[in-house]
Amino acid sequence: MRKRSLCAAVVCGVVGLSLAACVPDVGQDQQQLPAEQAVDVENVNEIAKTEGLAGIYEYMDQKTQDYAPKITTLEDGRQVQRTPESGEDSVFPGAQTAYNTFSLNADNRGCDSCHSEGLAEVVANMTYKHFPLSNGMGTNVDVETCLPCHNESDRMMHGLQNQFGSLIHGIHSRESFKGDCMSCHSATADGEGMLLWDVAKYDVLSGISAVENVQGDFTYDQDVRGGNLANTWWPMGDSIGGIAAIEDTLDYGVNAGFEDKEPSQEEFDNWEITVSGMVDNPFTITLKELIEQAPSETFVSSEQCIINPPSGEFLSNTEVTGVPISWLLEKAGVQEGATTIMPYGADDCSGFANTLENLASEGGWIIYQVEGEMLDYMEGFPARVWFPDHSYPMAVRWISEIAVTDEEPHYNEGFGIAGVFGGAGDWIGNGDPTVEFKNKPNSAICNTPEGLIIPAGQPYTFEGYADAINEQVTAVEFSMDGGATWTSFDTSDSDKKKWVYWYFTFTPEDPGAYVLQVRAVSGDGRVQYYPDKVMVNAK
Repeated sequence: MRKRSLCAAVVCGVVGLSLAACVPDVGQDQQQLPAEQAVDVENVNEIAKTEGLAGIYEYMDQKTQDYAPKITTLEDGRQVQRTPESGEDSVFPGAQTAYNTFSLNADNRGCDSCHSEGLAEVVANMTYKHFPLSNGMGTNVDVETCLPCHNESDRMMHGLQNQFGSLIHGIHSRESFKGDCMSCHSATADGEGMLLWDVAKYDVLSGISAVENVQGDFTYDQDVRGGNLANTWWPMGDSIGGIAAIEDTLDYGVNAGFEDKEPSQEEFDNWEITVSGMVDNPFTITLKELIEQAPSETFVSSEQCIINPPSGEFLSNTEVTGVPISWLLEKAGVQEGATTIMPYGADDCSGFANTLENLASEGGWIIYQVEGEMLDYMEGFPARVWFPDHSYPMAVRWISEIAVTDEEPHYNEGFGIAGVFGGAGDWIGNGDPTVEFKNKPNSAICNTPEGLIIPAGQPYTFEGYADAINEQVTAVEFSMDGGATWTSFDTSDSDKKKWVYWYFTFTPEDPGAYVLQVRAVSGDGRVQYYPDKVMVNAK
C-alpha cells in the first residue's frame, strides 16, 4: 500500500492567497455616476404659492417620471428593475415620490450598478484564478456570496480571510473606479456605521411590501437534474492548490490540458483499479473487466462541495452509473481489524478516508457514467468515487486505488467535526455559538434574477434547491417580511441522498416590490444560517 501526504492544506492556503490577490479591472463595466443634484427649494416654494397643493403633486409626479428606476432587458427577454418604485411614501399623502432613485441614488449603488454582467463574471475574469461562482443554475451571485468565506470562514482561509474590506477597498482605490464611498455603502446614524449597500438596501429602500406569514403553493421534485461535476475544483490535483502540490508534468492535475482532451474507449477499457492493504486477496482489475463482472447500478443523487457558499452553485444532482465499492471489497476479502478505506486518484493525491461502517450503512460507488454518458476528464474520466452522503472532497477523481487500513480516518482541520464523517460542511468560524456550518443546510433561489418584473395579480413560481450534505432536508421555509415570520413546508419524506428541488408559487395581489427569503431545515434541527433572498417587482 502506497503512502502519500494529503494535499488539502496546501490547496486551501493557495486558494486564500489567490482570493487575497485578485485585482479585476473594476472600471470595465462601470457607469459614470451622475453629478449630485439638489432639490430646487425655491422652485417648489414658488409652485406652492402659484399652483397650490395640486401643483406640488404634479411636480412630484413629474419628478417620479424623470427619475424612474432603470429597467434592463435580459438576453432571454425578461426585464429586471434593480430599484423598486418608491410608491406613495411621501410627506404628501398619496403623492408619488422618487425617493429611491433621486434621494438615495439607488440605481447607481451596489456591485451590479458598475459590474453590469454580475459578480460571477467579474470573478471569472480576475487576474488571479478563482473557482467559478456560476454553474449555470441561475442563482444570484452577490456580495453576500463572498462574505462567509472572506470574513467568517476562518477555518478555510487560514487567517487570510478577515480582509474583505481591505481587499475591496484596495481594488477600488484604483483610478478605474469612478464612484465614491456611497457607491458601495449605506451610512447609518444609529451607531452601526458604514454598511454594505447590497446587504442593507432592503431595509433602506421604500416601496417594498412586507407580507406576514406568506402563503403559496409548495411542491418539490428530487429527480430534477442540475449542477456540473466538472465545475468543482476539488479534489486535490485538479484544484488551484494543485499548482503548488504536484508537478506540472503529471498526466492528471491542473495543467493536464483536460479541456482539449477527448476520452477514448481504449483508455476507458484498460484503466486499472487496485484494491490493496488489509485484504486477503489484493488485486488489480481493468475498468472493462469490472463492469463485465460486477453489478452496475444507476441512480440519482447529489453531492455538494465542502466550501459551497451559502446559496452557491458548487453542487450537482445527477444520474450516475457505477459499481458498488462493497463488491470490490468482498472480492478482495477484508481482514479482521480493518476499519477504513482510502481512495487514491491518478493525480497522486489522496482524498478523505471513509469508514467501512459508513460504507456499509450509506453505500459508496465507483461511477463511470453521468446521465448515461462517459465522464469527461474534468469530471474524473474514466471513473471516480461517489459517496452520496459526503461532500466533494470524498469523490476522488481518476480513481486508481482503494487501500484498506486500520488507521483512524483523517479529517483536515476545519472540514468536519469529531464523529461526523466526510467533510460535513464548511465551518462558519464567526464565533456564533448557535451555529456550526455556513452551508449545512443550504438552499438557493434559482432562475429568478434580482429585480425581475412579474405580473401583479398573477401567480409566479419561484424555484430552487435545498441540500444538507449528509443530513436530510426536513423542511423548506419562506419569508416575505424580512425574516420576522416564516412559513414552513414539510419535506420529511425526502431522500437525503438527493437534493430537494422546490417550487413555491406566490401571487402578488398588489403592484410593488416583494423580497422573498428561503432557508432549509435539516434532520438534526439545523436551520440555514444565511437565507437566500431575491427581490421581484410586481406590475
